[in-house]
Amino acid sequence: MDVTVAICTYNGAEDVPEVLDHLRAQEGGGDLQWEVLVVDNNSTDATGAVVQAEQDNWEHEAPLRYAFEGRQGKSYALQTAVDEAHGTWVAFLDDDNLPAPDWVASAHRFAEDHPQAGAFGGQIHGRFEEEPPTSFGLVKPLFALNERTDEICYSAGESLQFAAPGAGLVVRRKAWKESVPDTGLELKGPTGDSRGTVGEEFELQWRLYQNAWEIWHNPEMHLDHKIPSERLEEEYLEDFFAAIGRSRYRTRMMRFEPWERPLATIVYWGADLWKLARLCWTYRNKIRTDRFVRGRVRMILYTFVASLQLEQ
Repeated sequence: MDVTVAICTYNGAEDVPEVLDHLRAQEGGGDLQWEVLVVDNNSTDATGAVVQAEQDNWEHEAPLRYAFEGRQGKSYALQTAVDEAHGTWVAFLDDDNLPAPDWVASAHRFAEDHPQAGAFGGQIHGRFEEEPPTSFGLVKPLFALNERTDEICYSAGESLQFAAPGAGLVVRRKAWKESVPDTGLELKGPTGDSRGTVGEEFELQWRLYQNAWEIWHNPEMHLDHKIPSERLEEEYLEDFFAAIGRSRYRTRMMRFEPWERPLATIVYWGADLWKLARLCWTYRNKIRTDRFVRGRVRMILYTFVASLQLEQ
């Protein structure tokens, strides 16, 4: 088996069928051998029954399988996907990701051409229910959107400077098994209806990088990320940016040895305070009215607070 496409979902009864429709429409694979695996992360809705119904009517050469993970947290679902996968590569999709018709084939071609790649992502385009204002550009990458058109190696320098978004991430199963400890990832990711400790995709890629695997961006892979209007509303954004801020300090410190972290923390404090001051000055007329400007401010503040709490 070449590729396992793993859909990790929590309460995805309404969304998973559309993802499966897009996988059913995949083309251009030639002799590619692949499968679809839905990992149910302790859902409380009818996700299991919905997948069973899809299996009963599934007419595709790529088999459709189902696995249940009772431990709440996305990283647990990711680990279960790797454990249950039959493919050399595991291509992760969320239940709001809609892959282009050649997504699986493009992933496999890139994997074949990059034998040292441990993981790679592709282009992710926002499919908005309601078009966001221009200030959304301040936070666009935080919504797992990536429209780079050039092929790049994130790990080409002396450290992993950037990480591919977790949505649509393709991981070599062997590299995961070699790099992730038996206890799993430290950051558990979204947990049920809570954002939890996000950043699990960076932790994974950092562990792969430390094990000498390359991290890439493949611009030939395209998928749409559905973003409903409620994800752009104030209530959702408050928790969203706070969760990113709380986790950012932990992902930053992964780059450093324990003895280096106090100095690195001080350097980041200075950089964050400068960013905050510049942001507040640049958008001084919008900071009270624009939810994305406020969200960026909130994220920086929560990063600063998290660093104080974890260093105590």
